[in-house]
Amino acid sequence: MNPTVKLGLAGCGGAFANDRAELAKDPAYGVSAVWDAEPAAAQAGAQAFPKAAACSSYAELLARADVDAVILTADASERAALACAALEAGKHVLCEGCGGRSPEEVDRILEAARANGKIAAFHAARLRLAGFTALARTYATPERLGRVYRVEAVLHRPARENSVPPEARAIFPDAGAYLLDQALDLLGWPKLEALTAQIVPHGATGEHACVYARLAGGIAFTLDVAASDRLRPRHALTILGDRGGLAIDHAKGGRGFSFIEEAPGMRAKLMESKPFFAFDPWGTSLRSFREAIESGKATEGTTPAQARELARWLALARASADQKREVRNLAETLAAV
Repeated sequence: MNPTVKLGLAGCGGAFANDRAELAKDPAYGVSAVWDAEPAAAQAGAQAFPKAAACSSYAELLARADVDAVILTADASERAALACAALEAGKHVLCEGCGGRSPEEVDRILEAARANGKIAAFHAARLRLAGFTALARTYATPERLGRVYRVEAVLHRPARENSVPPEARAIFPDAGAYLLDQALDLLGWPKLEALTAQIVPHGATGEHACVYARLAGGIAFTLDVAASDRLRPRHALTILGDRGGLAIDHAKGGRGFSFIEEAPGMRAKLMESKPFFAFDPWGTSLRSFREAIESGKATEGTTPAQARELARWLALARASADQKREVRNLAETLAAV
């Protein structure tokens, strides 16, 4: 089968390994070119695809006639500019996370897509499109959960092997966007009322972000995301209401979905527990992107309004963390006087 969508891959870190594995399963995609800011990474990335060329520059990738669309997994600090350049070059774009670090960056991407008649899609919908989230959605109803009062989203994974400057660490804007998209979609995208955050480096490569928010309806929301070798790996989402609760547990050896119902005389009773099914968030997201290109219109996934909301969360959290860091630095300076 000849591929119907010819791709250029920009960035060989982050989610590149997941994309590589899923693209190999989809004959409708063909990878023509690979670029990374590090030439050695581009060469290694191109070797994963028999017909792919390693490009020495991003401009070289965009100039290729055999590239219809670009998947961007480059650093979050560069992603909006790279996305706009691809769209202006007449390429469709699939952005890692929500595409930008602020609503203004997302707007730039969407405007470039509109102006050039191309599709701009966001990988933030990966977890939302997965089978286990579809299962959770059947339980995340007012009839079953009642009034939701507490939500906790956690992802702790090992740090990268190579040293990464703090401004380029992607665990918060990328994994944070995935977890937020999944949780907020299950909740019906309630309004954000207040937020505070702390983001600290962990060693030479890691980052730990803790975001505490209050949502409309009195929902207390915690987002805990870390790339660190100091923390036990964990990936879970818990939603609690006054009638019941649900949990999605991604941990190795404990993958599953659980629904808990409050019962008289008991703290809680496990009503149903099921293993994951259709654990294919990356493949589903890639298929959604291809369908959008082929049909010429957006398909299921993160909408522009939702991408802006995710970027707003991330920007507010970063600003809150930066403010706390400035206060700590000032306190340390004054203490040293």
